[in-house]
Amino acid sequence: MSQSDFDREKISLEGASERVRDVQQEELKGVFHGQEDSGGMVRFVMKCSGGLIKNEKQANIVLLVFVVAVIIVSLFLVFGGGEKSLSSPEIPSEIPRSFNFL
Repeated sequence: MSQSDFDREKISLEGASERVRDVQQEELKGVFHGQEDSGGMVRFVMKCSGGLIKNEKQANIVLLVFVVAVIIVSLFLVFGGGEKSLSSPEIPSEIPRSFNFL
């Protein structure tokens, strides 16, 4: 094999490896940024909105607001539902004797 054949082979392999790398990067972008397929909840929100939500970004915002609202309501119910005491009710010291059983 001559030097020029070797150089052509090397250039050909470098070009092929660059193309493979480019394809892999494009695939990763699509998977990580959600460009190719949106999630099931996003599609559900878009479908059930009656046309109000037109794209993925709007659906993601709606889902985020919903999650924040659920967390706030849960925290309110767990920690701040009012001043309710878990102690037993007050029992009067004397019980009225209005009932005569004997």
